[in-house]
Amino acid sequence: MIDITQLASRIYNLNGFQRMFEPLLKLSIQTQFSKVKNQKGVIDLPYLLNCAGILADSNLPEHLDVAYRIAQFGIQQEDDDELHVKSALILEKMTNHPSIELAISKGYIGGNYIDQLPLLSKLDIVRRNIKYSLWDETENKVININKFQYDVLEKNYNSQLLSISAPTSAGKSYILLNIIKETLLNKAQTTIVYVVPTRALISQVESDIRKKLRTTEFNDVFITSMPIMDELLEEYSKRIFILTQERLQWLMNEKRGFHIDFLIVDEAQKVSDGSRGVILQNVVEDLIYENKDIKVIFSSPLTENPEVFLQPNFEISSMSTVQKEFVPVNQNLLWVNAIFRKPREWEIKLCFKNGIHDIGKINLDVKPNNTIERLIYIVKHLGDQSGGNLVYTKIPSDAEKAAYKLYEMLPEEQSVDVEIIELKKLIQEVISARYSLCEFITKGIAYHYGNMPLIVKSEIERLFKAGKIKYLMCTSTLVEGVNLPAKTIFVRTPKKGNTTPLSEVEFWNLAGRAGRQGLEFQGNIVCIDTNDPSVWNNPPEVRKKYKIEFYTKKIIKEKFDEIIEYMSIDAFKEERYNLDFEHTISYLLKIYSNNQSLVTKSLLELIDEEQIKLLENSLDIMMKDIDVPDEILFKNNGISPLAQQKLKIFFQRHLDKLDILEPINPVLPNAPDRYERIIRIIQKVIPFDHENRARYLAFLVTDWMKGMPLNYLISKSQQYWDKNGGRNPQRVIREAFKDIEEFARFKFIKYVSCYKDILNLVREQNNSDVLDDTDLKLWLELGASSKTVISLIGIGFNRSTALEIAKQIDSEHLNRNEVLDFLLEIDTKGFNKIMEREVAQVIDCYFIKEKND
Repeated sequence: MIDITQLASRIYNLNGFQRMFEPLLKLSIQTQFSKVKNQKGVIDLPYLLNCAGILADSNLPEHLDVAYRIAQFGIQQEDDDELHVKSALILEKMTNHPSIELAISKGYIGGNYIDQLPLLSKLDIVRRNIKYSLWDETENKVININKFQYDVLEKNYNSQLLSISAPTSAGKSYILLNIIKETLLNKAQTTIVYVVPTRALISQVESDIRKKLRTTEFNDVFITSMPIMDELLEEYSKRIFILTQERLQWLMNEKRGFHIDFLIVDEAQKVSDGSRGVILQNVVEDLIYENKDIKVIFSSPLTENPEVFLQPNFEISSMSTVQKEFVPVNQNLLWVNAIFRKPREWEIKLCFKNGIHDIGKINLDVKPNNTIERLIYIVKHLGDQSGGNLVYTKIPSDAEKAAYKLYEMLPEEQSVDVEIIELKKLIQEVISARYSLCEFITKGIAYHYGNMPLIVKSEIERLFKAGKIKYLMCTSTLVEGVNLPAKTIFVRTPKKGNTTPLSEVEFWNLAGRAGRQGLEFQGNIVCIDTNDPSVWNNPPEVRKKYKIEFYTKKIIKEKFDEIIEYMSIDAFKEERYNLDFEHTISYLLKIYSNNQSLVTKSLLELIDEEQIKLLENSLDIMMKDIDVPDEILFKNNGISPLAQQKLKIFFQRHLDKLDILEPINPVLPNAPDRYERIIRIIQKVIPFDHENRARYLAFLVTDWMKGMPLNYLISKSQQYWDKNGGRNPQRVIREAFKDIEEFARFKFIKYVSCYKDILNLVREQNNSDVLDDTDLKLWLELGASSKTVISLIGIGFNRSTALEIAKQIDSEHLNRNEVLDFLLEIDTKGFNKIMEREVAQVIDCYFIKEKND
């Protein structure tokens, strides 16, 4: 008997079916764009719906995509209830409940459409809904889930290690939250760590978890994004940490032997992402080796090899994968190019699995003269004026330029929306009144890049989702997993920064945000100037599953000779310092030290035994004069052992000056001088910034740790430039963001922590008291040294809001419980409305349970 997928393949490959489907395909795309002329062909919709009913039962993604496209087209046709019901039945088969709810909300079908079905169809829907649903205590109702989510739940019950892979919008985050909830309900004691790649995602995931656990059953759960174990946290039997890999590494270093029961690694494909990928691999492997009974879930977008995480050297009892190409919305990959010698006339083509199709032409009002205009003129013609337009740019300054160009082109009337006005006030208060974003948002235009303050980015994201910001210019930070779907994504320069091309993985991860499930049935990825090889070296034609590869393996396999040579030189002295190499060497050194050998199954898959011996010999030679203990070397992985040794030698030569080399509290009058000295010492062994900036950076980190507001830091920098020849305010603001995020909160944390560890080592070896009255890492990470402000950030506030609240508190020494008590009496009169809403949300998260009682 022929199975359903084979039958679906026969139908899909029929010339007659393809001939009938093509005009539907084109028309479904053309109708989205008012300036593209519709080209109707003959469409036998009843025939196509009958075919789609079979395709919807297939396991192949191309069948499911076509079935969904036919169903969503059919359900939108006017005045044909029979076609509507048939289309809804196909969506039911595909367990695509958000699309059914969308059709009901738009009036295409009634809420009681099931009543119009034959009895057998009704029974089939009931059976399917029972299978693909779960009870949600938070919502107090039954929630429908899709086939992918069901498979994840089923495999989770029987797997100690599970790797899941599905497209963006398949519902990975929702089902992970449900697994967390079930774990907490079924365990008397547990510690869960949820790893995300960015600080922005920490905020998003923490908020989602708090909302999920708002009922009284979870009163005994402590949720934190802080990588610390204090006396309050120790009191809780159930704990959830939401951390980046760097924060997790920090927690593991500070709390050796810390037991973790459940690890979730979101955006797990980031193990291939350079030095940060090495850190992620390192901490995950350490946790699995140290916690033999740990449960682990790796979550990644649609990948070719989710089994890459099922490493045989893990002592795991059961490992499995879930991989599904669930189709939440149709995604149209469009190429838009100027016609030769007709710079104002552009053609649109659709890249589909069965070839490239002509969709139509558009005529621009004027000829574009530069790259920004080529991008923005197409955005203006193909973008949806009601919102959902995401415009990709390679660098923050391009995002600002693109926003400015579109601002010039849109009508003069400005928004009087209350929330837009409040965002403008927030930007003026938190950043600067000179920031161009203040004006752009009044026309529904914004930009979004990684180093912007989180409170502003979060509000921009919220208003974009709400349709009040209609055009959003972004950079590659959106690829990092921030949940921000769009109707149409426009890309003209597929680069990350000025020179690095977007990888295939990164492009499709960005493209995966096209189509807002529950708001529309399809989304578009518009690639501009694809016929120009200087812009698109190899333009995408069809979505492919990408292969995850650990960055350590990639380096060892592809750059073996280079890394061997690198270990034989003083990279700092020869000005060849390579952060990726340093992290890879630290990773290898740790394996070698723990096992006394590098002969492992994973390395033998990459290189032969002779090459492994060469690696071991190179490490031996590199380490022969290093006497910094392994514990410190591995704690500061990614920092050259040679650099750590040089720091040790420096301190040994200045034993009489150790006290004046100590990091100090930033509120002390001599703090800037002390931190300038520390920065200059580190610069002698590690090239982490330009020597001429040491004085400026010392004041920056001191003010940042003191808790000075961001607008003060920006104003201080702008005043300097106003007195010294001037500089564009937008550039000054961008550079202030960058110095805070990339220097103070990343580079300086890393290197001053190593500095402090080596200094403490030398003190111990010389019987000198170790001074441990500073918590530099925490102060730099959060931008505060006041315990009260740190406690406020720890319960979920943005830094800017925490600083505003702290103005009402007399003491700088309140712990978490004490600031929660204060919140019950807080007066938010005079607060910006966005901060006021944030206060209400935090109070709601912590005190809603008591109200429910």
